[in-house]
This record gives sequence, C-alpha cells and structure tokens, in this order.
Amino acid sequence: MGRGSSLMRKAPKYCHGYIDCRGKPRWYLRRPGFKRVPLPGLPWSPSFMATYEAAMAGAKLEPGKRRVKVGSVTDLIATLSDCGVYSAFTNHAHHLSRHFGTLP
Repeated sequence: MGRGSSLMRKAPKYCHGYIDCRGKPRWYLRRPGFKRVPLPGLPWSPSFMATYEAAMAGAKLEPGKRRVKVGSVTDLIATLSDCGVYSAFTNHAHHLSRHFGTLP
C-alpha cells in the first residue's frame, strides 16, 4: 500500500492517482484512446467531478494525429489522402515513399 492509501476511497473509473515527491496528491483521467487529463483536488470533490465529467464527454483522438505536425509534408499527404485527391497519385506516392522512405 502506498502513502495515504488508507485515507482514499475508490476512485471513479479510469482515474489514476499518486502522491508526488512533494507530498501532493495528483489525479489523472487515463482512458484508452484519449489524452491524459489532470484532475484538480481529491476524488468525489465538486471541482474534481466537474472536470471528470467534462473529460469523459471529450472527443476521441484519431490514431497517429498527435504525431503529425501541422504544416509538414506528412500533414499535407494525410489531408490529401483523406479528401480523395491523393488517390490519383498513388503510384507516384508509392514510388516516392519507396525512394525516400517514410516522411518525418
């Protein structure tokens, strides 16, 4: 059992808590496919539950979306492939990816 674990009740679903090196309790909402969200205060407090509910209603991340920098060549290729314009150039793109490898 960790420090202070006897004082805590069971946390809401997907919540992860720990005591940091300064002795402050830290809580995060950690759902698969979503960004980690810091939660203020202690579990079941009004501010904690308000932030928890807002984070549970959040939109799911698209796979690989956070690795692509806005304005990069990879972002351009992803945007064009989503809108269908890129499908006319698949042979050329395949040649480029084979020649240059994966784009940063």
